Amino acid sequence: HTFLVSIAFGGGALLGMALSYGFDPRAQKTVAGAHGYTIEEISTTIEAAENAILSIENANNKITNREFNTRIDRICETARHIVDEMEANPGAIRRARKFLLVYLDGANKVTNGYANTHLQADAIELEQNFRNVLDNIETVFKEQKDKLLEEDLFDLDVQIEVLAKQLKHEGIV
Repeated sequence: HTFLVSIAFGGGALLGMALSYGFDPRAQKTVAGAHGYTIEEISTTIEAAENAILSIENANNKITNREFNTRIDRICETARHIVDEMEANPGAIRRARKFLLVYLDGANKVTNGYANTHLQADAIELEQNFRNVLDNIETVFKEQKDKLLEEDLFDLDVQIEVLAKQLKHEGIV
């Protein structure tokens, strides 16, 4: 090709790259992987979850019942395991969205509400209701953690099965 045609090909390639990837190389891009989240979205989601956990822990410091303190500590520990899993595997954010939006925020609201009212109204019924709510929260958090780990194991099982089929197809196994 002539020099001008080569310049035209180069210009077309440059235009295609700029349209595909953008003009600012420093801009946040989608993180590689099938989850489709940007680094900013991942960090915002994890930061919101961490803030909710910290809020629960702060409310726990206001509660004087040792049983409740221990249970809330377990809830926070389980929540941190879930957040750690999401941080290690950003694809888990999609699976844990219900946990983040519903259960963690709900646990935060209930714990803060109890912490603010339990000193004002020392009612046995209020304590029993909060105890029941803690039972439900502990159960849901544990189920969510198990579900995240289970789906990871399922993903691992699928990857192993695909690899075994490939090896068998190629006659290695």
